[in-house]
Amino acid sequence: MKTINISSCNLSSEALQETNDCAVKALAITLQIPYGLAHAHLRIVGRKNRGGVNGEMILKALTRASGEVYSTNSVRTTRGVFGRHVTPRTFAQLMPKGHYFCITRNHAIAVVDGVVEDWTAQRNHKVKAFIEVKANG
Repeated sequence: MKTINISSCNLSSEALQETNDCAVKALAITLQIPYGLAHAHLRIVGRKNRGGVNGEMILKALTRASGEVYSTNSVRTTRGVFGRHVTPRTFAQLMPKGHYFCITRNHAIAVVDGVVEDWTAQRNHKVKAFIEVKANG
């Protein structure tokens, strides 16, 4: 089975001339589903092409795409877990196993088994909240 990562998502995104699609990429990578399928799930819950999403859309899309129920109870804050907000790189070091949908201020990031699958990997963005996701397959 082909691994879904940021490179494969970027190719699909460019082919669709999509922008502002970090949540689509994070959904595809954390659940290990094709970018097009993640795009469709988010469209069904209200995302417009080349538009962002809100927290409710993310939870609904995670639930639709995975068959698991994700609610506000699924969201954990980095301050609550680690006592502080952390960078994506630090988050990956602290959570080396598992699939995580991470949320920064105005951005979504996938962290899978200790690897930040996003352009922010070496940046100082702060992960504010995260959802542990059960990957498909």
